[in-house]
Amino acid sequence: MNSLAVRAGFLFSGALVLVTPEFVRILLGDRWLSMVTAFRLMTIYALLDPLLLTAGNLLTAIGRPQIIVRAQMMQLACFIPAVILMAFQWGIEGVAIAADFMLVIGLAVRWHYARRHVDFSAWRMFRYPTLALLMAGGVAFYFAQSQRLTGDWSALLVKGTIYCLTYSLILLLFERREYIENAKVIYRLLSRPEGV
Repeated sequence: MNSLAVRAGFLFSGALVLVTPEFVRILLGDRWLSMVTAFRLMTIYALLDPLLLTAGNLLTAIGRPQIIVRAQMMQLACFIPAVILMAFQWGIEGVAIAADFMLVIGLAVRWHYARRHVDFSAWRMFRYPTLALLMAGGVAFYFAQSQRLTGDWSALLVKGTIYCLTYSLILLLFERREYIENAKVIYRLLSRPEGV
């Protein structure tokens, strides 16, 4: 589930970061363009939050909810000074960075303890989605810049479509075998008669 959340999250978050200026102009208007950077920074929070919840559910399921409390205390201890310093230095963008920092700390603590009970590889979970995110983002941005797209709708559609297609193709190139195996497992689970 974490692996699926990472891949889907990188797809949607990457596309949203890429088209944020057009998205804000279309939905809210030019006067809100100053929030573009903060909006982009908060997509990191939106991307990682489901992983935090999944790790917390795992720790609860194995009877270690006290680790969640410990992680939350560490997050709070990091967040309070970070948000004060960063808000003073960078304003709303600093608050967004502090929130992302707090989430990463919580995720790291939960995963550290979860790995004692469940064998998983963060490298395997993140390597190809990260590669796909960077490459697809670069391709879409370069294409949009080289074509000098003028309209907000056309820029949003072109950048979003190129990003999503490139991202999906890169993941299929590197992980198609895993997707086939996962599809077989899901099919077997869904086709199993009830009570078996």
